[in-house]
Amino acid sequence: MKQKGVAWRLAGVGVALMIGLAGCGGTETATQTTAPVTNPEQLFKQSCISCHGAQLQGASGPNLQKVGQRLDAAAIENIIRNGKGGMPSMSRGLNDAQIASLSSWLADKK
Repeated sequence: MKQKGVAWRLAGVGVALMIGLAGCGGTETATQTTAPVTNPEQLFKQSCISCHGAQLQGASGPNLQKVGQRLDAAAIENIIRNGKGGMPSMSRGLNDAQIASLSSWLADKK
């Protein structure tokens, strides 16, 4: 008989936990969402700095300090979107507006 009492208590605790946790859901509304970052410097810091360095000096990826002398915005956008060599495609992590913004910013580096 003692085992049935323990089972009921455990079941009661489980139900109480489920009810309590159900109230822990998010309260985000449409006004609380944030727009995706399109500032190219911020995008670079979020997505590129680990491979290209804080000063665009290169690290595991190439130096981008004067990338605009070699490539125009369309060529840079193609590389960001599709990857090249050891660089993976960034199209999963960045949307079209972010890629365009970052490409234009990098093309100005001369």
